[in-house]
Amino acid sequence: MARKLPLIGTVGVLLLAKRRGVLASVKDVLDEMQAQGMRISDRLYVQVLTLAQEKKV
Repeated sequence: MARKLPLIGTVGVLLLAKRRGVLASVKDVLDEMQAQGMRISDRLYVQVLTLAQEKKV
């Protein structure tokens, strides 16, 4: 049964948490996810940091 809920995925949840002040740094979480073996393309990584208003260091 369709509930018409938007699908935002893991990265979307991270961005939402950052916007709501629940998460201080999306970059820290993305880096930890990559360290644990999750694959995130360079393009997505940069896009997410841009949307989160964070810089790649």
